[in-house]
Amino acid sequence: MSRRDAVIDQVGGIMAREGLVFSSNEKEDAYQLLFDSAAVYVNFAGSPDTPIVKLSSPLVMDVPLDGQRDQILARLNEINMKYRYLKLYLGDDIIIAHYAIPGTNLDGEDFSRAMRMMVSLCEMLDDSLMVEFGGQRSVDVIGWGEEDDE
Repeated sequence: MSRRDAVIDQVGGIMAREGLVFSSNEKEDAYQLLFDSAAVYVNFAGSPDTPIVKLSSPLVMDVPLDGQRDQILARLNEINMKYRYLKLYLGDDIIIAHYAIPGTNLDGEDFSRAMRMMVSLCEMLDDSLMVEFGGQRSVDVIGWGEEDDE
């Protein structure tokens, strides 16, 4: 078993012990977690011997870029300077958050702390960025969590 495979299993175990509700893809090498207004994807990058755990969350979709692209990028750069591992990116019309964790010597407490920070910041940032620049929260566009309302 490669170090990457062991980290994938370790992350699943950490999330299960933390009581987090998550699903995995068909290959069971990525996870998805749904929170109040944030969805977090856990993916794995790097080589088999030096894996990287990547947390990502689409924050705001359908962001109108007309005449405000530079302003959005400047704001995202301000936010990026505040956090060492959390970084926000602007795609075609979507703002995405990423958080990278070295997986070589992954510690359960460090992973849990990173996940809590990611979720907390994403649930705060999606609303503030939507108000500031327009668009819609990703969970509202995609309909994540609607089964919970039934």
